[in-house]
Amino acid sequence: MNITKVYIKNLNSLKGKFDIDFTNKAFTQNPIFAITGEIGAGKSTILDAICLAFYGKTPRVDSTSDTELNKGQIATIGCTDSYAKVEFENQGKKYRSSWHAGTVTQGKNKGSWKSPEVDVEVWDDEKKQFISQPDANKKSEHSKFIEEAVGLNFN
Repeated sequence: MNITKVYIKNLNSLKGKFDIDFTNKAFTQNPIFAITGEIGAGKSTILDAICLAFYGKTPRVDSTSDTELNKGQIATIGCTDSYAKVEFENQGKKYRSSWHAGTVTQGKNKGSWKSPEVDVEVWDDEKKQFISQPDANKKSEHSKFIEEAVGLNFN
């Protein structure tokens, strides 16, 4: 499995949008690189983003419930929208997996977090775009699909 791109929005200390393109020459010409920075700079958040996009959870936080989101354990405090997306390749196929959480915008629950959503897409060479995999987006099927596509389970 080869991760090609990571997209992050409002996760932990990383407020705003961040994209990491591992197909960039800086990565392809240097097979080894380090993730470095001050405490709280977002190093572990990059790994959290990959886990969220694949499995909908992270090793650092027991759940992605609205309580954890509101406490700033996953989503950046004060933000109303958060996501993690990962594009990757495995055994000749291209995939994009994502996790998204947002707050309720209307009604009595305005401002509280909705249940996070997961989405899996597979690249279609004919259409030159990612195509959603509806069955894999059901929570009961998502883990099985991702484990097969990635080649690893969460543990």
